[in-house]
Amino acid sequence: MTSLNVQPILKSGDSFVVFDQLGELPVRGGFFHRDTRYLSDLKLKLNGQAPRFLSLSQADHRLIIHLAAGELHIQRELTLKDSSLNEELKLDYYGLQSLSVELALSFKAEFADLFEVRGVSRNKRGHNLPTKLTSQAVRLAYEGLDKHIYTTQLCFYTTPDHLTAETAVFKLQLAAQSTQQLSWQIKVIAPDRDRAAKQSQLALPDIQTSEPDLQRWLNQSKQDLELLLSQTEHGLYPYAGIPWYSTVFGRDGVITALQCLKVAPTIARGVLSVLAATQAQTNDPSRDAEPGKILHERRGGEMAGLGEIPYGRYYGSIDATPLFILLAGEYWRQCNDLELIQHIWPQLKLALHWIETYGDRDGDGFVEYFKLAPGGLVHQGWKDSGDAVFHADGRPAEGPIALCEVQAYVYAARLAIAELAEQLAEPNLAQQQRKQAKDMQQRFEAQF
Repeated sequence: MTSLNVQPILKSGDSFVVFDQLGELPVRGGFFHRDTRYLSDLKLKLNGQAPRFLSLSQADHRLIIHLAAGELHIQRELTLKDSSLNEELKLDYYGLQSLSVELALSFKAEFADLFEVRGVSRNKRGHNLPTKLTSQAVRLAYEGLDKHIYTTQLCFYTTPDHLTAETAVFKLQLAAQSTQQLSWQIKVIAPDRDRAAKQSQLALPDIQTSEPDLQRWLNQSKQDLELLLSQTEHGLYPYAGIPWYSTVFGRDGVITALQCLKVAPTIARGVLSVLAATQAQTNDPSRDAEPGKILHERRGGEMAGLGEIPYGRYYGSIDATPLFILLAGEYWRQCNDLELIQHIWPQLKLALHWIETYGDRDGDGFVEYFKLAPGGLVHQGWKDSGDAVFHADGRPAEGPIALCEVQAYVYAARLAIAELAEQLAEPNLAQQQRKQAKDMQQRFEAQF
């Protein structure tokens, strides 16, 4: 039996759903797809009352919830696949007399941007479009300020007795000791600008141990990693976290790939491919972007598309760029995949150029950050909250700021690219980078 305060989450591709223990959607939960909440309310009532929670279990993309209402046992089986949430509802009645039940499913879609759900206010929003109804389907839609249409479609495989824009009502007559089943689907129809990617699942290896506690930890870790893995248009990528960070983050993806390199090198290949394809090519202070810089965060909602937030493609990360080069070197050592290294070699060299130019703003030989984008991150290392970096007396530190661990990443990146340069017949670059790494080491020991 699962605790009452749990919020189970299902994820598939670019979609995820945050439930409560009854299978309803909490205030900051909902059915999200690419940073838009397509369903904000989902409530199940029997004769006007919410059923009582018994237990829940979860596996892969499926959530099974057991509820009770008097002599009724209710099983909700919710399955998320890509952008569709399917529910199979089973009613087991144990009474000795027939029973009349009115089952009502209420729903609502306000199509809020994920950042609105997180508390960012907007001066203006788009507008809801007229609801379309048939005897078995409801189509809710919203036209954003970006002129894109966002749609939630509910299809009832069991025809409701009464269907409106907010509620489906089923009037059931249950015989003594009988079972009845209902089913429906909630489907997201996203704007055409959504990236298309063929979904695939990486088969992570099974690790067996004779220690039960360790085995449970390994099994749970595998499930957690599989939940985060998503297929993008450029390859498989471990998203940073559900619910608020279910998207591509540069630093997080690289670190996950490094940690999994020996057991799942395909993750590193996907991370390198995605980050190479999304590398900044131009100066854009509104996104903290400079040529060669590696992505910090990518978002796909209405607010990102309109520039209300800078995170459509945002580059405010001081460490993602050297970590990108570092990962390429480690991937080469592990997999000997020269073909991929050759393919992303221009991006690796451009990343190195960023380190040596834009990354070292004051020319002191260290890489530092300084926020340019309005609404961007003040602090751009792994501790990136607004008050993350401060002096010993409590005064907030102001940029440019050179973090000690970033210098280590740059040192390792120089050694990595030197090794790769030798493989690609660029000995002068290799020699230069080894010397730069040695000089940097000595400078670091003297000044930090």
